[in-house]
Amino acid sequence: MSTDGIGEQSKQDARSNDLAEIRDVIAKAKAGDVGVLPQLREILDSRPALARYYGDLARQAEAAWVSLASGRNLYLRETMARAADAQRAELTRPGALPIEKLLVERVVSCSLQVNYFSANEANALAAGENYRQLQYQSKRIGQAQRMYLAAMGALLTYQKLIPIPPGETVVRDCVPDEVKSEPCTKTEASQSQSIPRVPPIRVEDETAVPPTEEREQLRVALSS
Repeated sequence: MSTDGIGEQSKQDARSNDLAEIRDVIAKAKAGDVGVLPQLREILDSRPALARYYGDLARQAEAAWVSLASGRNLYLRETMARAADAQRAELTRPGALPIEKLLVERVVSCSLQVNYFSANEANALAAGENYRQLQYQSKRIGQAQRMYLAAMGALLTYQKLIPIPPGETVVRDCVPDEVKSEPCTKTEASQSQSIPRVPPIRVEDETAVPPTEEREQLRVALSS
């Protein structure tokens, strides 16, 4: 009798138990249970992706602004998060160094802020708020705008000073299965990468020249 099905089921059960234990430890850690710290550290050591993505304060700040702007509207929350991801992808060059990625994160966060305060001002105008409240909204927009322009200026300056080498093929960071289910993808090589050219035949070098018939065929192939 085949035991393949039983073995597979046992592996799935063990994996489910492990995930349940991890979730339980993380939930207790979030609640401030000091007693689970040893287990939590073991989990983070064996699954560094959990620490890398949950402990990324730039992403946490972005999520906070998205949550603040969307409230209980899950549709708005999801679409805002996707728009932020799209903006991040557009601003980040292939082969970007860590410092450029940090600058891009700052631009994305500041963009969310300035647009959030702009929407708040529009809502305040529509609600007929008093002059003091409108003045406050205008001041917050000005502060957010200055932060956004400073972040964008720093990113553009860096990208101008640190060019990306042409022809570099880049494998973007992969999000682990614990966080995201999409497979990792490989970006295309830079358009400036040229196809290696076949060196021309030197007729004067008789030792490197094939017989006449083969040489003529090769000449026709190279010239076409």
